[in-house]
Amino acid sequence: RQDLPPDAPACESLHEISTAARRGRELVRQILAFSRQQPMARCPVHLPEVLAESCSLLRAALPSQVELLQRCEPGINPVMADATQLGQVLLNLGTNAVHALEGRPGRIEYRVDQLAAGDARLPAELASACTAGLGAVRVQVQDNGCGMSPTTQGRIFEPFFTTKAVGSGTGLGLPVALGIVQALGGAIAVETAPGLGTTFSLFFPAVAAGVGARDHALAPVRVEGVTMDGQPVPQGAAHLETRTMAETLPPGQRHILYLDDDETLVFLVRRLLERRGYRVTAFSDQRQVIDAVTQDPQGFDLLLTDYNMPGLSGLDVAKAVLAINPALPEAVASGYITDELQAQALAAGVREVVFKTDAVEAFCEVVAKLVR
Repeated sequence: RQDLPPDAPACESLHEISTAARRGRELVRQILAFSRQQPMARCPVHLPEVLAESCSLLRAALPSQVELLQRCEPGINPVMADATQLGQVLLNLGTNAVHALEGRPGRIEYRVDQLAAGDARLPAELASACTAGLGAVRVQVQDNGCGMSPTTQGRIFEPFFTTKAVGSGTGLGLPVALGIVQALGGAIAVETAPGLGTTFSLFFPAVAAGVGARDHALAPVRVEGVTMDGQPVPQGAAHLETRTMAETLPPGQRHILYLDDDETLVFLVRRLLERRGYRVTAFSDQRQVIDAVTQDPQGFDLLLTDYNMPGLSGLDVAKAVLAINPALPEAVASGYITDELQAQALAAGVREVVFKTDAVEAFCEVVAKLVR
């Protein structure tokens, strides 16, 4: 599409192809999330902090006629959770609430409070899991939108069930949310009626206070993700800010080393980066990358590599290259980012873990940050 003038007749068709591919990519990503079996990396998390981040992201995309409110009781105990996954659930429920308003003025309210272990409002399956004296933390997401009929309410957690228009939803958002909440030892309850809005209540067993919310988070690795609606979302973790000589160089003198076993991607990514003014050396063979760095250890400003390749993985290559030049920024790309991959990337010294995506601007933004 970039090879054509903006008014070329083929541009409209190419735009539709790109949109369909993006929807397909997001559907596959949600299927993978829905079917994931590996445990999530959990640590003590303060829900008000996660909620503040999610609301900040949601607010940026809200129509002007929608009011967003947050109410948090003081002294909320932490819960054991994966902060990134939990934030995704809260953001997705807020996005669903926006859809429930159907374009009309309305209100979305998040509330966080704490319930005693014997509180009658706790779901039965959670009451036995709560520690005496700590109880549970409850998060409620309420809207004054269209509400749901009993029939619709009974199906909202079915995979692929959706009330949205064709092409506007995958029917996986709520099943994914339910899977994440249950994997974290929590529960979900829903109250709704046609014309009276909807309230989702999330319950999580509380743990003792006094532990930092992100003490054990994988902060040095940043994941460029998307919401369940397919829009780019910044994740909470920060990337390492180590600088290199590349920050003083103009783009044309910044040299990127790219690796992917898919020859088509090698061709496309090389063209994409060269158009942005970078010098690019690209390979489809892992050994060639290691040899190139061995021959000229200071000749590159960034290594960008695919993760899943036969033989040596992208992390294997990253480790080998860092052994030659420990200061070289590295990024690993994958179509499916797991907690295990993030932990391995952190241990290997990788600066960024990025989704393979057709979102050109987001991809190039990551590259620009690492070479500046």
